[in-house]
Amino acid sequence: MRISINKSSPLSLSFFPISAHELTKMLFAKQRRVPTRIFFHSLLTNAYTFPCMKKTSIYDIAKRVGVSAATVSYVLNGKEGKVSPATKKKVFQAMEELGYTRDHAAVSLSTGKSHLIGLILPYSSPAKAFLFNPFYAEFLGFFEEILKKEGYDVIIGSDEEGFEQWYKSRALDAVMVLGSLSKKAEQTLLKVNAKVVLADVYESYDAPFPNVRFHDEKAEYLATRHLISLGHKSIGYLGGPDTSIVNHKRFCGYEKALMEYDYPIPKDCIFRSMTTLEGGYQMGDLIQKKLNRISAIVVDADIVAIGLIRRLLELGVKLPDQLSIVGFDDIQPAQYIFPPLTTIHQDIKEKATLSARAILDEVKGTVREECSFIIEPSLTVRSSTAKRRQ
Repeated sequence: MRISINKSSPLSLSFFPISAHELTKMLFAKQRRVPTRIFFHSLLTNAYTFPCMKKTSIYDIAKRVGVSAATVSYVLNGKEGKVSPATKKKVFQAMEELGYTRDHAAVSLSTGKSHLIGLILPYSSPAKAFLFNPFYAEFLGFFEEILKKEGYDVIIGSDEEGFEQWYKSRALDAVMVLGSLSKKAEQTLLKVNAKVVLADVYESYDAPFPNVRFHDEKAEYLATRHLISLGHKSIGYLGGPDTSIVNHKRFCGYEKALMEYDYPIPKDCIFRSMTTLEGGYQMGDLIQKKLNRISAIVVDADIVAIGLIRRLLELGVKLPDQLSIVGFDDIQPAQYIFPPLTTIHQDIKEKATLSARAILDEVKGTVREECSFIIEPSLTVRSSTAKRRQ
């Protein structure tokens, strides 16, 4: 392919008038560089003749590494066991050196795969998920990192109206569902024979989808036990809407710890809010009025705890002297607020990595012995909890 030119056509730039003939001399003169603005402006406003650059192919990579084109193809398509790790590393290095970029349209046509993975978040709008809870941004970052290394891209959506059209129009290779999945969406996924992996989903479904879960009940049990170990006996609870199975399991862990020690569950100090910063902030006034009833509180999400701490400090509450607070998730901001938040550490990177590996197994048809994965919790102790004052 060649592009025709009109060498007599003048090129007038706002800062520099130059003729087509002069630009041609600059383009091909040895050791002379064309100012970027001139070069790209010329491509838009004039028709110049110069050969198109040859695009790097897998054959170029194969020649550079000293392997067959088939070997390069195995690496690009993530066929495990076909290529040694050392050769795989050399292929990726050659790709970078030669500036190789995949033609995804061609790959899709030749392999029948789009190399696109759908990610469904438990919000009507994906933007709300990232706005309201940093957990989802952290998960996506680690999840996408694993898939990108295998040549896959992530497309974010929701299981709202138009879900089937969203799935079909993008020819998704698989779908990752995070948080919840409606029955309607489940039936759609079964209808289109989609490959599916769930994370933090507790509802029962007709198909045995692989599921990556966190031990939520045990986690909140650990959080409550921590407060008990500090001498607290009257412990409140702030959780999300009790319609959520995840929220219910966390509350059960809190109840179990108190019942083991035969401590009362203060019914008038069980609070519910939306799982957002604003939700926690709005509960501050109500919880402040209960400081004569409780000396500590378990909060089932860090973002709610952060919002609560902000409002309590505004009200002049001394933390943790007057109230010890334990969060849940151990998101990045938890360690930077004041006081730094004691919280349940949920290994978001491990959850995202297990989810990505499960998705890749589904796409490649890998047979697994285990269909579900349970991630164990741990407690990160910081300054938002302290011994109960006598």
